[in-house]
Amino acid sequence: MMKRIAVCDVCGKRKGESNKWSLLLCGARGLGRVRYAVFDWSAKLARSRQVKHLCGEAFLAAFCSKNLAGRTARKRPPLPS
Repeated sequence: MMKRIAVCDVCGKRKGESNKWSLLLCGARGLGRVRYAVFDWSAKLARSRQVKHLCGEAFLAAFCSKNLAGRTARKRPPLPS
């Protein structure tokens, strides 16, 4: 069986043995909402199709900034005067 090599979903860097990587689990929750969870590296979890592989904290922040912008902010009606 061939071993699958993880690649960062932001920059394309290949995972080494001692890299400090994170996993971002993306799960749909209905009504247009998506739920995210961040985990330290786990070889088992890394095989999931719902996981994004991120090679560092800076790329975790970049991915969240790019993909979550505008999703969490909702327009609220103005308060009555």
